[in-house]
Amino acid sequence: MEWLGLTTAVLLLTASCRELYRIVIKQQAPFIASRSRVLNAVANELAPSPGQTVYELGAGTAPLLRRLARRYPEPTLVAVENGWLPYWLGRLLTWRQKNLRWRKKDLLQTDYRSADIIYCFLNIPTMAKLARRLSEHGRPNGLLISYIFPLPGHEPVKTLVINQEKIYFYRLTN
Repeated sequence: MEWLGLTTAVLLLTASCRELYRIVIKQQAPFIASRSRVLNAVANELAPSPGQTVYELGAGTAPLLRRLARRYPEPTLVAVENGWLPYWLGRLLTWRQKNLRWRKKDLLQTDYRSADIIYCFLNIPTMAKLARRLSEHGRPNGLLISYIFPLPGHEPVKTLVINQEKIYFYRLTN
């Protein structure tokens, strides 16, 4: 049984080091889930129709897409997550959701031309990089929803405020 404890400790240490590398060196957003009240507000604002595609970037366990999958079984839902632990945990939590797809990929190397709606909760450096990525690989007139962090160089078409926290809605132009 000692080997099990040692193996678990090594795996946790490795995961922690990888997460610190992503946050400190690569300046990527940490794995922090959006608040439930925010996810409910965003889900209430959206009504994706059949044929539309909704992305959740840095999805973690895809809490927004899980809410949408229960309400709207027709649209295609795509979770983009690069961290191996949240990716596999999210897949486990959503294995029954037929319209939810997973991509284990860097969100800054993903093509968003098929995305009608994109939701993200990232950080300032990643939002700046995402703005550049979307200008080249985003869908014109697509909707970007960002929790807390604004999209540099863009004016929101709508802003929700929930307990002093902002949710920004942007129309993408290329």
